[in-house]
Amino acid sequence: MKNFDRAHICAYVSLTTSVILIALWICNVGGFTVVSLDSFVGIIVALLAIIVAFAVAWNIYNGIDLRNEVKEAKSEFKKEVEKVQTEFDKKVEEVKKVGEKMQEEIAALKKANGHSSHLIFLQFGDNSYSTGDYANAITYYICSLSIALQCDSTYNVELVLDKLDFMVDIYKDIDQNMSEYQAGGYLYQFNNKTIKNIEDYNNRITSSQGFNSIHERYLNIWNRIQEIIDRYRH
Repeated sequence: MKNFDRAHICAYVSLTTSVILIALWICNVGGFTVVSLDSFVGIIVALLAIIVAFAVAWNIYNGIDLRNEVKEAKSEFKKEVEKVQTEFDKKVEEVKKVGEKMQEEIAALKKANGHSSHLIFLQFGDNSYSTGDYANAITYYICSLSIALQCDSTYNVELVLDKLDFMVDIYKDIDQNMSEYQAGGYLYQFNNKTIKNIEDYNNRITSSQGFNSIHERYLNIWNRIQEIIDRYRH
């Protein structure tokens, strides 16, 4: 039964009881009944007691009903909180997955950029060699090698090592035909800035994760490059 219906029933009972009390009072005052005053008072008190008992019972019932409603409201609120928490956790997980995917894409982009940079410096080295700027050719090749190791590409690493090997052989020819290279205007000497750059690139190479795969061959080349630098430092 709805609260609205309960309230109407209570009102009807109270109204009916009040009408009965008024009717009894009129009958007693107007002499329409032979009920004595004591009996009349007793009836009135009994009816009032019934009304009071009914009112108290009704309040108790309403209190219990209110408690149940509060309990149901708490239960519904808890369900809503759990639902919101579930949705929040789901959103957090989605954001986490998006973040992980972005990190993977960033890492792939960095690797791609590194690969591109490696090829760019490799081309710079080729250009320097073709113009007779041998000192810068070695510098660019070593820079390219340091980037290639970060790209973890064995083919590119071997390619750059081959070019460095070739440049070392060029300097052997310079040792034997110095006058011809001087007359041809070739740039084969190393200034302090170039030497500093080469040493920095070498440090990157030796500290990279892929260095172990080229350790023996690279150190052989590096030792010969150091000898070349010592001979042609200016």
